[in-house]
Amino acid sequence: MRRQRLVRFTAVLLTLLPVLVSCTTEELGHGLTIEAAYVELAYALHRGEATAAATAMQQLDREINALPTGKLRAYFATRDDDNDNSVYFFEQSRLALRDARVSILEDNLGQSSVQVDRSVYYLLAAEPILAERYYIAGIYDFLAAWNEIEVIAREFDFCGMEWRDYESYAEDVSRAWRQISWRRPDAQLYGFTPERLRKFENAHAAVEHQLNIFRNAVRQDDQCEAERIALEVDGAVQRLIQVFSRTDRISPQLGHSVKP
Repeated sequence: MRRQRLVRFTAVLLTLLPVLVSCTTEELGHGLTIEAAYVELAYALHRGEATAAATAMQQLDREINALPTGKLRAYFATRDDDNDNSVYFFEQSRLALRDARVSILEDNLGQSSVQVDRSVYYLLAAEPILAERYYIAGIYDFLAAWNEIEVIAREFDFCGMEWRDYESYAEDVSRAWRQISWRRPDAQLYGFTPERLRKFENAHAAVEHQLNIFRNAVRQDDQCEAERIALEVDGAVQRLIQVFSRTDRISPQLGHSVKP
């Protein structure tokens, strides 16, 4: 179940660190570049495409390596005390992401997902307010909750599983969406064109619509229908994420995977 758990958005959170240090226009723009590069990596991992994931990770590495790491360590050191082990958490997050790179090169995407999960945990422990600036990081809790259901839909048989367990997942994702559905990308930071903003709003509305259908199927105890709709929701979620990529190359069918 953890094969793809929390694989989305770890490196995106790394982009927020420069913002906490100086908030220059250049650093904010660099954060957007890393966020976009990460979306490409998330796409490849989500599809199980090892070659594309390796290429995307290389691009992400180039962007992350351009960050002022020494400056960031100094920032965390200023607030590192007995009650705040920020430096330790920051370093552990970097180490976990390094291990994820190795796993991708070894064609072990499942292990990479676990390591990315660990990186998320440590980075948020280092600085819990990282999600305030960038949209993808800001909806992290929803994406993590949805990923639990998406993995079940891809790898397990809804019709044969214990429904009570699945209902709890559905409740979690519904609650997570309610908590973040109000969020919109910062207009000044992202500078979306009217066309791109419409694309975002359409993708956002599609997630809302598909989640409503999904919730109704769960409430009616229609397990097989819930399984089918879960893949529809996943496609909508992926289209929302891809609005923040460098090249919006997502197809209308993304996420509608067929289980092997």
